[in-house]
Amino acid sequence: EAWVLCFTHRVFNARIQSTQRVESYNNIIKNNVNESSSIYGA
Repeated sequence: EAWVLCFTHRVFNARIQSTQRVESYNNIIKNNVNESSSIYGA
């Protein structure tokens, strides 16, 4: 039962709060995207 709280939408999140998750995603984006990157995957 305790592990249920660690899973959200089939993704293991180890009880990371949404703010931590968003900040983590922001960091990934900042490190991998620049002004010449395209948001359109052609």
